[in-house]
Amino acid sequence: MHRLGSVLLMLAASGGAVASVGSEQTVASVLPAAEQGDAGAQYRLAEMYHAGNGVAVDLVEAFLWNGRAAQQGNADAQFKQGLHYRAGRLFPADPVRSYMWLSLADARDHPLARPVLNSVAQELSPDQLTEARRLVSLWEQTLGSETTCGEPRAR
Repeated sequence: MHRLGSVLLMLAASGGAVASVGSEQTVASVLPAAEQGDAGAQYRLAEMYHAGNGVAVDLVEAFLWNGRAAQQGNADAQFKQGLHYRAGRLFPADPVRSYMWLSLADARDHPLARPVLNSVAQELSPDQLTEARRLVSLWEQTLGSETTCGEPRAR
């Protein structure tokens, strides 16, 4: 558990770095690209809402924009979705969906995904792990083949 705590501290630190980069942009400058489906812009907009950069903090809006980027294969967004589902702050924790998103981020070589993924896997029952892996496979077979953000797809 100590290792997971270190990973989460690194995430918090990296979130601050992302937020400061995002603060150079305004919501008005990022929103049009995000609305047009640009996964990078969607992720930046989510970070702005999460940190309150240029807008009031809105965790629901952050989650929704992050989810759009994650659906397109953005590894950072997929990692954050996994953390959202693990923490259960906006809704009850869902370790199966957490595993799914963290696994997708790990497949795209997100540097922080593997330790958190391993921790979540230890918390799952065999049936939950089977379901989580089924969701990963389903995502890769359907949505994963349509990613538009240029993320590499591991096989």
